[in-house]
Amino acid sequence: MERPRALLLDLDGTLADTLPDLAAAVNHTRERLGWPPMPVAAVKIHIGDGIRRLLRGCTGFDDTEVETLIPVWRGWYLEHAVDETRLLPGAEALLDTADALGIRCAVVTNKPIAHTERILAGLGVRGRFGAVLGGDSLPTRKPDPEMVHEALRILRVPPSEAWLVGDGPQDVGAAKAAGAVSVLLPGYGDAAEARRLGPDLELPDLAAVAARLEG
Repeated sequence: MERPRALLLDLDGTLADTLPDLAAAVNHTRERLGWPPMPVAAVKIHIGDGIRRLLRGCTGFDDTEVETLIPVWRGWYLEHAVDETRLLPGAEALLDTADALGIRCAVVTNKPIAHTERILAGLGVRGRFGAVLGGDSLPTRKPDPEMVHEALRILRVPPSEAWLVGDGPQDVGAAKAAGAVSVLLPGYGDAAEARRLGPDLELPDLAAVAARLEG
């Protein structure tokens, strides 16, 4: 597999461990409803398809009811998005490797863009990315390929020369639909469903991605 000219990275469960703060935001919202907290592991299975899917899964509310919760969730999470969130092991080394090899990097995530920017800035890595797209940056989200195409348009790299690294079927699906190489890592996503889509490469962690880039 040839070395890519662009590396697109998912955020939640791929680049950063955001679960503690996501779960805290969900439980803050549940507390406002007078409900008990939800176990972190139960929140994890609803991550990956954006804020509305997350809140639907963690409350059982329909679309109309979820809309009333979004301002509560958004405001609290924006303030607390990096309380416990940390880069995953190997993340900074991967970005260093990509930089040394002249590989351009981007973040493509279904998380809202305001929270994405807050997290990347808070973790001190925003400047490492030539493009950052969130779940509300465009009319569609992964697995639709539009986000991938837009990131690569900004980076000026064709899909055939890009890798999309992520942990879920949304990432594999988006890469395949866009014509990019899909790289699956373990994380928050449904690994079995992602494997059914046939990722081009499956690796154990970010350090292994860096090693493949170095050849």
